[in-house]
Amino acid sequence: MQRLEEIVRSLESDDIDLEKALSIFEEGVEHVRNAENVIRNAELKVDELLGPPGEHTTRPLEDMSE
Repeated sequence: MQRLEEIVRSLESDDIDLEKALSIFEEGVEHVRNAENVIRNAELKVDELLGPPGEHTTRPLEDMSE
């Protein structure tokens, strides 16, 4: 996340040339894709731990305080 924030700040600056902007944009896209894969794998692992569909219930994280 920290690197993505740095990339966004760099892309928002007025003094970045097009080649550099394209390069760091490409890097940012790769970071996002990696993060999506990590999240997808975590979701699959949670589903596996909870068991077959219909045999478990889930609720949004914010409801866990109830």
